Amino acid sequence: MIAELITTLLLIRHGQTDWNSQGRVQGHINIPLNEQGLAQAKDLAKKMELKHPDLAVIYSSDLDRAYETAMETAKKFDLSVEKRPLLRECHYGLADGLTYQEKDSRWGHGGLIPGAETADELLQRVQADLIEIASKHPGKKIAVFSHGRTIQTFVNSVFPECPRAIFNCTIVEMRYGPDFQFVGLENL
Repeated sequence: MIAELITTLLLIRHGQTDWNSQGRVQGHINIPLNEQGLAQAKDLAKKMELKHPDLAVIYSSDLDRAYETAMETAKKFDLSVEKRPLLRECHYGLADGLTYQEKDSRWGHGGLIPGAETADELLQRVQADLIEIASKHPGKKIAVFSHGRTIQTFVNSVFPECPRAIFNCTIVEMRYGPDFQFVGLENL
């Protein structure tokens, strides 16, 4: 494929929230960044300015923690941020708001949670949205601010050997041409 048509996607997990530090399931609950998360978002924006000066477009989950993180980068590049509900974190159903320990004690680690989105459902919605985003911007570099499990589920579908943890403000670089290719992972 001609290099000019290959789109680069930077999949970025949001900064820290109080619920991250408490080990609490956030899912679709709209939790803002905490002070450390805002500092992480600002540090990430500086890193993006240095390492990815050719950034052209920014998308974000519509949840505040991702959007607030995206806005710090948007300020550096004088770009707008398009919110996309399909980039949200996995919906954990009845587990949203519980600690991970409470979730595991009720349904076991990896057990079926009433009302929760399955890994396949999550993958289908995120993959379709990322294909749509990448297809709209051939040859461009795009930042997509999202969530840990959302990014991890997608990346592992392309590259199963990828590490199992996507930390706050981690950047996963992917390329999209006729399909997705994993390029690398950068922690803040």
